Amino acid sequence: MRFAAGRPVLTARGDCATALLESGQRPCTKNLGNGTLVLAGVLKSGGAGHSSETVQINLPCGVLGCTGTHAFWCLGRGWVRARELALGDALESAEGHQEPILDVSGEELSMPASSYNLQTDGNH
Repeated sequence: MRFAAGRPVLTARGDCATALLESGQRPCTKNLGNGTLVLAGVLKSGGAGHSSETVQINLPCGVLGCTGTHAFWCLGRGWVRARELALGDALESAEGHQEPILDVSGEELSMPASSYNLQTDGNH
């Protein structure tokens, strides 16, 4: 998974900025076979480089910021890169609610921003 710097990730202890996640912490992941949320172990985290493309995804529950290549599980479509999400697509919240996408906007940055990878021991 690749996240924009500072994006919060739900963990066993609450939200944690992606850049602060360390090996041994337990973020929530989704088992796509049965739809349950599972605490996974972080195998590897750290700076993945820089991205000059950011995407803002507006949902009823708030705004997500990520790189354009970040993959989301889109209800009815499967894995979709953030830059390919569209009005009418829906994501699922950590609480299991369907969140329809209200708007997606991309931006090319004049200066690349840091992005972070997170590898877990199981689900995405």
